[in-house]
Amino acid sequence: MWCQAGPREPTAVQLRTVTGELAPLVGKSMLTVSVGGAVRHPVWIAAVQEPCILGLDFLKATGCQLDLKRGTVRLQEGPAVKMAPVITSTTPLSGSPTLQWHG
Repeated sequence: MWCQAGPREPTAVQLRTVTGELAPLVGKSMLTVSVGGAVRHPVWIAAVQEPCILGLDFLKATGCQLDLKRGTVRLQEGPAVKMAPVITSTTPLSGSPTLQWHG
């Protein structure tokens, strides 16, 4: 997967991660996102560890198809792309296990 960014609009908005930590948003931009096929979509750019996190709003708006049985993702009419395996970790707030996609 790759993203090509346009100009960034600065913001003071902060993102709360699944672990409860605050991750400052760098800004908002219109990006071309490629996961097999390519689509332009407005996205928030956050200072997080992962290079890209696709939210439900993006998945729904772009008609992205997840095949969890096969472990693939397809964007519009593009080819299916293999998702990376799940890695189990522990959240710093609760100590309970969480699942994260890495890739």
